[in-house]
Amino acid sequence: MSKVAEIDLVGELLPVGLLRCKNALENLSSRDVLCICTDDLSLVDHVARFISADRYRLLRGRKQKQDRPYRIHIIKI
Repeated sequence: MSKVAEIDLVGELLPVGLLRCKNALENLSSRDVLCICTDDLSLVDHVARFISADRYRLLRGRKQKQDRPYRIHIIKI
C-alpha cells in the first residue's frame, strides 16, 4: 500500500533544502508519494532536475500565488 509523506522546506535554502529532499525521496518505497512544500523557486527547479525519470515522476506542482508556498508531488516508481 502506498503512502504520502510530506516535507516542509519553507525557509530552507540551497543546498540544505535539496539534501533534505534527496534524503526524503530515497526513503520512499515504490508507489509512495512525497509532497514537498517550499517557498524557494530555485529549490523547485533543482528538484525538477534532480529527479530521474526512471525512478521518480512529477505528479503535479503548483505555482506560487502571492505569499503561498510551492507544493510539488513526486511519486517513486
